[in-house]
Amino acid sequence: MGPKGKKLRKLFWAQEATIVTMGRAPGSAPTHPNLVLGALLTRPGEDPGASAVRLLNSVRARGYPASFLGADRGYTQVRPEHFHLPARALGYRVVMDYKETELGRQANSDGAVLVEGCFYCPAMPEDLVTASVDWRRGAIDAATHDARIAARASWRLARKERPDHDGYERFCCPALGGHLCCALRPTSLNAVGAVPVLHPVQPDRVCTQSSITIAPDVGARFRQELAFGSPQWARIYATYRNTIEGLNGYVKDTAHESLHAPGRRRVRGIAAQSLFVAILLMAANFRKIAAHRNLVNNRKTHEVVERARRRRVSITDYRPPAPAHL
Repeated sequence: MGPKGKKLRKLFWAQEATIVTMGRAPGSAPTHPNLVLGALLTRPGEDPGASAVRLLNSVRARGYPASFLGADRGYTQVRPEHFHLPARALGYRVVMDYKETELGRQANSDGAVLVEGCFYCPAMPEDLVTASVDWRRGAIDAATHDARIAARASWRLARKERPDHDGYERFCCPALGGHLCCALRPTSLNAVGAVPVLHPVQPDRVCTQSSITIAPDVGARFRQELAFGSPQWARIYATYRNTIEGLNGYVKDTAHESLHAPGRRRVRGIAAQSLFVAILLMAANFRKIAAHRNLVNNRKTHEVVERARRRRVSITDYRPPAPAHL
């Protein structure tokens, strides 16, 4: 029975495919095609974080290196022990977006405030904390938003060393690095160009100790290495999101694999469906390899780099040709 007691006339059977693919750094030369490295079929919405980790674990076990990992907002909703912590344990650095309700302050450790994935000084001005919130709500323009995100850099805690074997990280107050001028840090008072700080009335350990150690599970669902909203974050996030979205369109091309068409997989059972999906994705990989070989043979890899770096609009496109000499 459906809503309001009505009988259901149609039943739909469906499965969800989680796919992991290779990626390249923004603007880098295409030294390899972005191939599908793994796929997994599950019931729709059934623990997507755990499904992703199963694939990533397989990828790492086969010897592929771990670098940045692009994830959309759907993965910020899963439990950190099902996705974020295992992904970091495998060596990946997650690059993700947030919903509007997740922006701003997200966690706290020894006075250090987690704002959109990174830890900052507790005295960071409120307009910097709410920069992304104000931008999403239309309260500030793009230039103001970008300026506030850039200003956050002076308030970000400095990492003293890479995470240890257990994932614990040591951070120190940004005033100790000469970025801020704080009365609680006498050595910072003569720093040239440092931003003055109105320190908290009741300073915590981050303000009084030489460093603090933050456990890996503190704010694990939101933490990421790149500063959210920064140009570097935007380039990498957009590149990897475009890569996976491009792959989705590539394998759904009705002239080729048409992965989304049930008629290409007229068989029941998750095992049989998985086999058909694997064959179709393998065919897509073969197409990608052939296209990449043609690209290399025709020496057009530099054109791909130029397209990746080119902006949508450039004033130079409207520059008239130089006048001919008389």
